[in-house]
Amino acid sequence: MNAYPVYLTNLDEQRAVVVGSGPTVERKVKGLLDADARVTLIAPDPLPQLSAWAHAGRLEWRDRRYRRGDLQTAALVIVTEACAEAKRRIRKDAREQNVLLNITGDTDESTFANGAVLRRGPLVVSVSTAGGAPSLAVRIREKLAEEVGAEYEELLTIMNALRDPMQEQVSDVQARRDRWYAILDSDVLELLADGRREDALDRIESIVGPTIMKQTEGCF
Repeated sequence: MNAYPVYLTNLDEQRAVVVGSGPTVERKVKGLLDADARVTLIAPDPLPQLSAWAHAGRLEWRDRRYRRGDLQTAALVIVTEACAEAKRRIRKDAREQNVLLNITGDTDESTFANGAVLRRGPLVVSVSTAGGAPSLAVRIREKLAEEVGAEYEELLTIMNALRDPMQEQVSDVQARRDRWYAILDSDVLELLADGRREDALDRIESIVGPTIMKQTEGCF
């Protein structure tokens, strides 16, 4: 089964439903919370961490089994633990209401798959095997984590602050592209990884120019 990769955004404005309990659902809920989703958990006996998130107001907890109507206004639903009949009802409701559906361990009935995710702030790298070998996706993510350290998050924050000034000051598209790649191809990442932040900023300024760099003051 071939998969088409998509990143969902603005989940803080939409509702994500998770049905089930246990370690798997805790991981699924954490991933949604990390994406700022509005999570509704439907579970009669959630794990302590899930209960703690609910009592802290990080998610809505419905202390019961799934009921018809629970997917109203939902953008997606993840099902981790449920009997065959409950899965059938959820699948039917999801299709009728055009809600994205993921049933853990059932790629044939799901309409989206979760990958193994590596986060470095707003940088998100996801590895998916379309449900064929999740453990392989995890191992690949672990290898990527060794290569993509916290310095990438710091660089992304700087580059995001540079985006508008670059757009305003450098009208030529190719010239802007050349400067972006010049930053990435320089030793900026190595300097950040070594804790030499000021040297990294000096290197970036030598590439984009002091006028553009000055416009980012106070942004990072």
